[in-house]
Amino acid sequence: MEGSETPNTYALAHRALSSKRSLRRKSIHWWFNVQTWFMNTILWMFVALSTRCRRTQRIRYIIDNYSKREGFFKRLVHGPEANCISQLRMSRVAFLKLCDMLVTNGGLKPTKHMIVEEQVAIFLLVLSHHRKNRTLITEFQRSGRTISTCVAKVLHAVLQLHSILFAKPKAITMDCNDDRWGIFQNCVGALDGTYIDVHVSPKDHNRFRSRKGDIATNVLGVCNPQMQFIYVFPGWEGSAADGRVLRDALTRRFRVPQGCYYLVDGGYANCEGFLAPYRGQRYHLSEWQNNNNPHNVHEYFNMKHSQARNVIERGFGLLKNRWAILRSASWYPIRMSCRIIVACALLHNFIRREHDIDPMEDEEIEEDEDDDEEDEEENFGGVDLCPTEAWTAFREDLAPEMYNAWMA
Repeated sequence: MEGSETPNTYALAHRALSSKRSLRRKSIHWWFNVQTWFMNTILWMFVALSTRCRRTQRIRYIIDNYSKREGFFKRLVHGPEANCISQLRMSRVAFLKLCDMLVTNGGLKPTKHMIVEEQVAIFLLVLSHHRKNRTLITEFQRSGRTISTCVAKVLHAVLQLHSILFAKPKAITMDCNDDRWGIFQNCVGALDGTYIDVHVSPKDHNRFRSRKGDIATNVLGVCNPQMQFIYVFPGWEGSAADGRVLRDALTRRFRVPQGCYYLVDGGYANCEGFLAPYRGQRYHLSEWQNNNNPHNVHEYFNMKHSQARNVIERGFGLLKNRWAILRSASWYPIRMSCRIIVACALLHNFIRREHDIDPMEDEEIEEDEDDDEEDEEENFGGVDLCPTEAWTAFREDLAPEMYNAWMA
């Protein structure tokens, strides 16, 4: 009996040992699962906390940007009136009226994140101070792409106002009280050309190089006696003669009202619709200073002609003084630069209509006086601007009439 019990005892002992080992393995496996769950929980909590912190920082960044943007805009538009005029070139009332016109007539619309007033303010800062994108990014807390898109949209809207903001030609009548213009019956204003620097590709430098040596576009400007622009035509190369630019303008939208005329300098022909001074006689205003009175009929005519026609030179000077972007070449493509020139003229007219006294006229204006050398007569086709006997006779009749009235 005793010999038969020994194997059973061994088997029971082996079974007990195996059970303990199995229990130990289960305990280790359970503990490993607990540790894994615990580590995963800690990792998940860390990720969740980090995400929340980043989201909070993003929200704070957005709120901070909005506060800076709103603060800058309020100081710009709703701060002191003098600051608004200095920065945007117009009063607060005029600015808000312009925004309304751009929405109503120009098709400008607010975006999801930018109101119309902010868009217009950015555009005016670009024109008035030639602000660069990197500066506006900091001031308005906007991306460079947003700034560029904004400028393009507002520019398009301003150009849509051309039929409203360009002055309509109005002939001088006998009841005119302005001594400079009263003697030029049926005259509607003055015209001239000016150079505005632009950036073009190096291969086009020779074509756009003006006689002053600058890379520029030759801009034809026409204004009325109130110094509001009637017509502006940019785009021609700086090497182009003024007469050639005028010929091209006459094949487009520019028209001289029937029976009327514009005052032009000696660089243009004295022909129908364009009254030029006598060549070979004193003409520019500086030549009549210090009691240098005219000595004959032709000199008196030139003096009065220069006094009236000076409005276009002052107009160009005021335009460039008001909009700094016209005083140096911008990096915009030539097509957009020409559109900006027209927009500057339109906004110039708007400001002169909305302000009883133009705020920029108090500042010293460098008049855009140019030489008046006669352009070489070339056959460019289209409109003939050669001197005519009829128009020469008109000037010969007008000059003595003016001189006799002065001597009487």
